[in-house]
Amino acid sequence: MNYNKYIISLVIFICCQHFLLGQISDSIRIKMVEELKKNYYSKCDIDEKRAAEDAKTKTIYYINLPAPSSYNFLQGVELEEILKKDDIIFGGSWMGSDLPFHYTQQECYKYFMTKNAEEKFGEKYFEAKIDEALKIFIKNNPERIFDSRFDELDHKPILLGTETFQEQRNIIEDGFWKKYNLPKGYANRKTDELYSYVSAYFILDQNGKISNLQVEAEFQNPKNSKFRQYFEESLKKYITTLKWQAKTYQGYNVKSRDYVSIYLP
Repeated sequence: MNYNKYIISLVIFICCQHFLLGQISDSIRIKMVEELKKNYYSKCDIDEKRAAEDAKTKTIYYINLPAPSSYNFLQGVELEEILKKDDIIFGGSWMGSDLPFHYTQQECYKYFMTKNAEEKFGEKYFEAKIDEALKIFIKNNPERIFDSRFDELDHKPILLGTETFQEQRNIIEDGFWKKYNLPKGYANRKTDELYSYVSAYFILDQNGKISNLQVEAEFQNPKNSKFRQYFEESLKKYITTLKWQAKTYQGYNVKSRDYVSIYLP
């Protein structure tokens, strides 16, 4: 009986300790947040006042990129030259933080200088200049190869005549299997196995022509590796019979790195 009382007392003690620790943790957390807010607004206030003073004698425009990561702003050099004509300084791009009340260097200065510039010239003015700069960048860099891993390419399929990626995939796969059969002796995938596949990697130019075509097959079942050449040569032939359309970057045709895959049964 005394043992049971001890166990009950121990459980109550542990529960109380967890409760108190939780309260302490919450109070510390609240205090930390308050300190961060105080520090954030203090720095922001200083930068805002400095921006208000600087805006009396100069106009600076910045590009804000979404945090925590973003694609590069490509047309910075071109935009700088364009804005110079109207005595506007291009300050470059900057990124804030996705952490609450984490102040990045000169964050509010850049924000308020840009706000001032937009109030003077209008947001549409800068939108037009940014697009003009991009047009020049694209024209001056025709051999630049865009890659969806690093560049924010427009979300559209590359198979001519298709409107969605699912439609593109269905047409490519259906067309492939109409032309090429599974070789005799090929071991089909088991239910719990990952898919095997054969992929074609290539460069797609601004006119929808492909180059640097490379094909690679990956098999989950080692017994199917003997069919590597068959699948790779089949896809290589098939890819050249299809018609493609260029990838676009903010509406402009660009040269890009692309691929398509055929999943094997």
